[in-house]
Amino acid sequence: MRRKLLVVGTLGLLLLGMAFSQSWPHHGPDSTTIVCFRLIHAYMGWVRTHADSTWTRDTLLAYWTDFRDSVDTSYSGPDHCDTIFTRWVRWTPPHRPPHRPPHRPPHRPDSATVVCFRLIHAYMGWVRTHADSTWTRDTLLAYWTDFRDSVDTSYSGPDHCDTIFTRWVRWTPPHRPPHRPPHRPPHRPDSATVVCFRLIRAYMGWVRTHADSTWTRDTLLAYWTDFRDSVDTSYSGPDHCDTIFTRWITWHRPPHRPPHRPPRRPHCPHCGCLRLIGGYMHWVRLHGDSTWTLDSLEHYWTVFRSRIDSTYTPGDRCDSLFARFIARLRSRRDTTTDDGGGFFYSGVSDSKLKPEFSVTAYPNPFNSAVNVSLYLPETSPVVAEVYDIRGEKVHTLANSTLAAGTYQLTWRPENAPAGMYIIKVRTDFGETTRVVHYAK
Repeated sequence: MRRKLLVVGTLGLLLLGMAFSQSWPHHGPDSTTIVCFRLIHAYMGWVRTHADSTWTRDTLLAYWTDFRDSVDTSYSGPDHCDTIFTRWVRWTPPHRPPHRPPHRPPHRPDSATVVCFRLIHAYMGWVRTHADSTWTRDTLLAYWTDFRDSVDTSYSGPDHCDTIFTRWVRWTPPHRPPHRPPHRPPHRPDSATVVCFRLIRAYMGWVRTHADSTWTRDTLLAYWTDFRDSVDTSYSGPDHCDTIFTRWITWHRPPHRPPHRPPRRPHCPHCGCLRLIGGYMHWVRLHGDSTWTLDSLEHYWTVFRSRIDSTYTPGDRCDSLFARFIARLRSRRDTTTDDGGGFFYSGVSDSKLKPEFSVTAYPNPFNSAVNVSLYLPETSPVVAEVYDIRGEKVHTLANSTLAAGTYQLTWRPENAPAGMYIIKVRTDFGETTRVVHYAK
């Protein structure tokens, strides 16, 4: 009997629950209320970023009207969203921070606004790198026009993006740094611009190798044309890449970081002279004998300078540095002079002074002909060829077996364009390359 009563009671409760579930309406907000919830969520996101301990309910209500006016141009006064926000703020306890409103679907702006957000994001990336404590809202607005003009050739004046940026800057509190705008998809330039970026990257790689402290913007612009002519046979004059490079150099104050910035090198006023002295002493090791003295070194130094530099005038800084080097040799205690007048360093065996295989190209840069000095310690087959910067063979200097000794090969380019060339020499002792620059 008890078991029957228990079963009957359970069935009755189930039927009663089903009846209530069918009669109770499901509550769901309408579309207008959802839009209001999105506005409240966006506003509270701004509040969480900028509010402090002094803010009250009245402060939230006061800033709400300014926020509505900045994000909605059609807003003209109190409406349904203002009523919902006022009731929500009044219901929120004063001792608790404002919580997130419900229903927060993602905000999807139109395509034109997304493009403006990308521009603002790129500009603020530049600002974060170069701004300092003296920058204000007016500074941001002043540089914005220059930035638009540099990245967009079709820009002719105020447009939709200028309006969005101005309103965004005015809304940003002055005591906080500008934050990142939303929607930051990567910028994808067109294929022609990508090719120009690759050319600029290759050219700046060459600049990092050959530039010194005397190079300026005009120097970069002057060598850019020669570089374009050497790597592209179809180049006939200014084009899209020249325009991009010129605008990049002009905009570079630096003020912003250029793509692939060359590293800063310490200032070395004597590095060029030290390279000259090193090259001269290498030549001395190849051609000198036991009869040479320090006076011979001083005599042949002038001859060496005249051969590799047609503009050489005696008495420059390198001559002074070489004179100090010779004086240092004279004062060394381990330098002795034998009866024949020659000099040698004590403790150095003849095997260590034995000349080795070497290749020297001079002058560099050249305008009419370049000389390749080749020394072979033993008989060996020699293949000497000239290649352009694209890897195509231009000329063959030698292709035979030569006996031990010193040889001089000369290349006179006739119809070759100006630019960089690579001289490659292959022997039994290895392969050696020298890079030369042909300037007409």
